Amino acid sequence: ASLENCRFVGGGFGGTSCYPMYDKLLMSILLTIGTFFLAITFKRMRNSCYFPSRIRQLFSDFAVMISIVIMTCIDMIVGINTPKLNVPSSFRPTWDGRGWFIPPFDGNPVWTVPLAVLPALLACILIFMDQQITTVIVNRKENKLKKGCGYHLDLLVLAVLILIVGFLGLPIYVAATVLSINHINSLKVESECKAPGEVAQFVGVRFV
Repeated sequence: ASLENCRFVGGGFGGTSCYPMYDKLLMSILLTIGTFFLAITFKRMRNSCYFPSRIRQLFSDFAVMISIVIMTCIDMIVGINTPKLNVPSSFRPTWDGRGWFIPPFDGNPVWTVPLAVLPALLACILIFMDQQITTVIVNRKENKLKKGCGYHLDLLVLAVLILIVGFLGLPIYVAATVLSINHINSLKVESECKAPGEVAQFVGVRFV
């Protein structure tokens, strides 16, 4: 085996033989576990008795981002060439065989239209249920929101956007339940703690 082929498979030379090295795999596992535990720890700081309430709220709201930044710095300091995401240098379609706009019947026979009715119906039910369930969770009384809910307006905007991204060849999207709940949690306003160790009380959600 040549030196180039050995490095390509992530190995190292020992004499005339190529031996596998698992430093990248081990480092990737450690980074994943470390990011997870840091995010959980920072997220639970909101109800902790340490630090002022503003610092605890800051670490809790940006727990994932802070954890990723810390573990990325550790990865850079250690210096192991762990796999990274390859980001293209230009903004263009991922496949050179198509443009920005996708014709609806580009090479497809007419009989594919009635054939797509059943999958489209299932997708419509899925989008409706996911969107409405997320909206109901976000608009619970426990969140103390001041604005009224806009179930029909949300679906209207979502339907128009799905039509647009369909012609552009982009994936459809709905209200992400976990991200929506995290967004509400990041906008929560808590009472100021006067005594050390006092747990803050939820007051409401601020507008931005």
